[in-house]
Amino acid sequence: MGPTPPPYEPMGKKKTSTTTIVLIVLGICAVCCVLGVLGTAGAGFFAFKKAKNFASCSVGATEVGHAVVQYADDHNGKLPDAKTWQDEVKPYFAKLAAKGSQKVSFLNSMDPNGVWGCKDETGTGMTGFAFDSDLSGKKLDDIQDKQDTVMIFETSKTGINLAEPYKELPRQDSPKIMNSPRGWILINANGRVIPAGT
Repeated sequence: MGPTPPPYEPMGKKKTSTTTIVLIVLGICAVCCVLGVLGTAGAGFFAFKKAKNFASCSVGATEVGHAVVQYADDHNGKLPDAKTWQDEVKPYFAKLAAKGSQKVSFLNSMDPNGVWGCKDETGTGMTGFAFDSDLSGKKLDDIQDKQDTVMIFETSKTGINLAEPYKELPRQDSPKIMNSPRGWILINANGRVIPAGT
Protein backbone atom coordinates (compact mmCIF):
# COMPACT_ATOMS: atom_id res chain seq x y z
CA MET A 1 0.00 0.00 0.00
CA GLY A 2 1.10 3.50 -0.63
CA PRO A 3 1.62 6.38 1.70
CA THR A 4 -1.33 7.49 3.84
CA PRO A 5 -3.06 10.66 2.83
CA PRO A 6 -3.13 13.50 5.35
CA PRO A 7 -6.11 13.55 7.68
CA TYR A 8 -9.23 15.13 6.23
CA GLU A 9 -10.42 18.41 7.80
CA PRO A 10 -13.73 19.89 6.75
CA MET A 11 -13.42 23.43 5.38
CA GLY A 12 -15.97 24.99 7.75
CA LYS A 13 -14.12 24.06 10.90
CA LYS A 14 -10.86 26.01 10.36
CA LYS A 15 -11.55 29.66 11.30
CA THR A 16 -9.49 32.55 10.08
CA SER A 17 -9.09 35.85 11.86
CA THR A 18 -10.04 37.95 8.79
CA THR A 19 -13.25 39.25 10.37
CA THR A 20 -11.42 40.24 13.53
CA ILE A 21 -8.72 42.08 11.56
CA VAL A 22 -11.33 43.94 9.49
CA LEU A 23 -13.20 44.99 12.65
CA ILE A 24 -9.97 46.21 14.29
CA VAL A 25 -9.02 48.25 11.19
CA LEU A 26 -12.51 49.76 10.97
CA GLY A 27 -12.41 50.60 14.69
CA ILE A 28 -9.05 52.36 14.31
CA CYS A 29 -10.38 54.32 11.33
CA ALA A 30 -13.49 55.35 13.27
CA VAL A 31 -11.42 56.51 16.26
CA CYS A 32 -9.10 58.49 13.96
CA CYS A 33 -12.09 60.13 12.25
CA VAL A 34 -13.70 61.10 15.55
CA LEU A 35 -10.41 62.49 16.89
CA GLY A 36 -9.86 64.37 13.64
CA VAL A 37 -13.32 65.93 13.76
CA LEU A 38 -12.90 66.86 17.44
CA GLY A 39 -9.45 68.30 16.79
CA THR A 40 -10.65 70.33 13.80
CA ALA A 41 -13.70 71.57 15.71
CA GLY A 42 -11.51 72.52 18.68
CA ALA A 43 -9.02 74.36 16.47
CA GLY A 44 -11.89 76.07 14.63
CA PHE A 45 -13.50 77.19 17.89
CA PHE A 46 -10.15 78.50 19.15
CA ALA A 47 -9.56 80.41 15.91
CA PHE A 48 -13.13 81.78 15.95
CA LYS A 49 -12.73 82.95 19.54
CA LYS A 50 -9.50 84.75 18.63
CA ALA A 51 -10.97 86.30 15.46
CA LYS A 52 -14.45 87.15 16.81
CA ASN A 53 -13.48 90.65 18.01
CA PHE A 54 -11.94 91.45 14.63
CA ALA A 55 -14.98 90.11 12.77
CA SER A 56 -17.29 92.17 14.98
CA CYS A 57 -15.16 95.24 14.42
CA SER A 58 -15.12 94.75 10.64
CA VAL A 59 -18.92 94.55 10.65
CA GLY A 60 -19.10 97.68 12.83
CA ALA A 61 -16.62 99.53 10.59
CA THR A 62 -18.72 98.70 7.53
CA GLU A 63 -21.80 100.05 9.29
CA VAL A 64 -19.95 103.26 10.26
CA GLY A 65 -18.85 103.74 6.65
CA HIS A 66 -22.38 103.26 5.34
CA ALA A 67 -23.73 105.59 8.03
CA VAL A 68 -21.38 108.40 6.94
CA VAL A 69 -22.46 107.98 3.30
CA GLN A 70 -26.15 108.00 4.35
CA TYR A 71 -25.50 111.15 6.36
CA ALA A 72 -23.94 112.79 3.28
CA ASP A 73 -26.90 111.69 1.12
CA ASP A 74 -29.25 113.47 3.53
CA HIS A 75 -27.07 116.63 3.63
CA ASN A 76 -26.68 117.51 -0.05
CA GLY A 77 -23.71 115.18 -0.48
CA LYS A 78 -21.72 116.91 2.28
CA LEU A 79 -19.61 114.95 4.75
CA PRO A 80 -19.91 115.80 8.46
CA ASP A 81 -17.71 118.28 10.28
CA ALA A 82 -14.63 116.44 11.54
CA LYS A 83 -14.99 117.91 15.05
CA THR A 84 -18.48 116.44 15.53
CA TRP A 85 -18.58 113.68 12.90
CA GLN A 86 -19.45 110.85 15.29
CA ASP A 87 -22.26 112.82 16.94
CA GLU A 88 -23.71 113.73 13.53
CA VAL A 89 -23.50 110.20 12.13
CA LYS A 90 -24.65 108.40 15.30
CA PRO A 91 -28.39 108.19 14.42
CA TYR A 92 -27.58 106.59 11.06
CA PHE A 93 -25.14 104.18 12.65
CA ALA A 94 -27.63 103.22 15.36
CA LYS A 95 -30.20 102.17 12.73
CA LEU A 96 -27.65 100.13 10.78
CA ALA A 97 -26.23 98.51 13.93
CA ALA A 98 -29.74 97.47 15.05
CA LYS A 99 -30.45 95.85 11.67
CA GLY A 100 -27.02 94.18 11.59
CA SER A 101 -27.35 92.65 15.05
CA GLN A 102 -30.63 91.02 14.00
CA LYS A 103 -28.92 89.39 11.01
CA VAL A 104 -25.68 88.31 12.71
CA SER A 105 -26.52 87.90 16.38
CA PHE A 106 -23.26 86.23 17.45
CA LEU A 107 -21.22 89.29 16.45
CA ASN A 108 -21.37 92.29 18.75
CA SER A 109 -21.40 95.52 16.81
CA MET A 110 -20.00 98.70 18.29
CA ASP A 111 -22.24 100.64 20.66
CA PRO A 112 -23.50 103.70 18.75
CA ASN A 113 -23.45 105.70 22.01
CA GLY A 114 -19.98 104.55 23.07
CA VAL A 115 -16.44 104.74 21.75
CA TRP A 116 -16.22 103.40 18.20
CA GLY A 117 -13.29 101.07 17.84
CA CYS A 118 -12.04 97.51 18.01
CA LYS A 119 -11.16 95.21 20.86
CA ASP A 120 -7.96 93.21 20.44
CA GLU A 121 -7.94 89.41 20.33
CA THR A 122 -7.80 89.20 24.13
CA GLY A 123 -10.73 91.58 24.51
CA THR A 124 -8.76 93.86 26.83
CA GLY A 125 -7.09 96.38 24.51
CA MET A 126 -9.00 98.87 22.38
CA THR A 127 -8.44 100.98 19.27
CA GLY A 128 -10.55 103.84 17.95
CA PHE A 129 -11.84 105.22 14.66
CA ALA A 130 -10.87 108.68 13.43
CA PHE A 131 -12.28 110.80 10.62
CA ASP A 132 -9.86 112.28 8.09
CA SER A 133 -10.04 115.97 9.00
CA ASP A 134 -8.93 116.90 5.45
CA LEU A 135 -12.38 115.73 4.28
CA SER A 136 -14.32 117.74 6.87
CA GLY A 137 -17.47 119.23 5.31
CA LYS A 138 -16.42 118.31 1.76
CA LYS A 139 -18.90 117.07 -0.80
CA LEU A 140 -18.52 113.43 -1.71
CA ASP A 141 -18.79 114.35 -5.41
CA ASP A 142 -15.71 116.58 -5.06
CA ILE A 143 -13.52 113.63 -4.05
CA GLN A 144 -11.75 112.45 -7.20
CA ASP A 145 -10.91 108.85 -6.25
CA LYS A 146 -13.41 107.69 -3.64
CA GLN A 147 -12.25 104.09 -3.89
CA ASP A 148 -8.71 104.88 -2.68
CA THR A 149 -9.44 107.90 -0.46
CA VAL A 150 -9.39 106.96 3.21
CA MET A 151 -12.26 108.66 5.01
CA ILE A 152 -12.24 106.85 8.38
CA PHE A 153 -9.33 104.93 9.82
CA GLU A 154 -8.51 102.80 12.82
CA THR A 155 -6.00 104.33 15.20
CA SER A 156 -4.33 103.38 18.47
CA LYS A 157 -6.11 106.33 20.16
CA THR A 158 -9.58 105.99 21.61
CA GLY A 159 -12.29 108.56 22.09
CA ILE A 160 -15.38 110.14 20.60
CA ASN A 161 -15.17 112.40 17.53
CA LEU A 162 -11.52 111.54 16.87
CA ALA A 163 -10.30 113.46 13.81
CA GLU A 164 -6.93 114.15 12.24
CA PRO A 165 -5.39 114.07 8.78
CA TYR A 166 -4.99 110.46 7.61
CA LYS A 167 -1.51 109.03 7.49
CA GLU A 168 -0.62 105.40 7.02
CA LEU A 169 0.32 103.59 10.23
CA PRO A 170 2.89 100.76 10.31
CA ARG A 171 1.28 97.34 10.01
CA GLN A 172 3.52 95.92 12.75
CA ASP A 173 1.90 98.36 15.22
CA SER A 174 -1.64 97.19 14.40
CA PRO A 175 -3.67 94.93 16.72
CA LYS A 176 -2.84 91.25 16.55
CA ILE A 177 -4.92 88.32 15.41
CA MET A 178 -3.56 84.83 16.07
CA ASN A 179 -0.42 86.57 17.41
CA SER A 180 0.31 88.36 14.11
CA PRO A 181 -0.41 92.01 13.19
CA ARG A 182 -3.69 92.08 11.26
CA GLY A 183 -3.36 95.53 9.71
CA TRP A 184 -5.41 98.66 10.37
CA ILE A 185 -9.04 98.91 9.28
CA LEU A 186 -9.59 101.66 6.70
CA ILE A 187 -12.90 102.90 5.26
CA ASN A 188 -12.90 104.65 1.92
CA ALA A 189 -15.06 107.55 0.72
CA ASN A 190 -17.57 105.07 -0.72
CA GLY A 191 -18.17 103.90 2.85
CA ARG A 192 -16.55 100.51 2.27
CA VAL A 193 -13.78 98.78 4.19
CA ILE A 194 -10.57 98.76 2.16
CA PRO A 195 -9.17 95.20 2.07
CA ALA A 196 -5.95 94.81 4.06
CA GLY A 197 -2.77 95.01 2.03
CA THR A 198 -4.14 97.35 -0.66
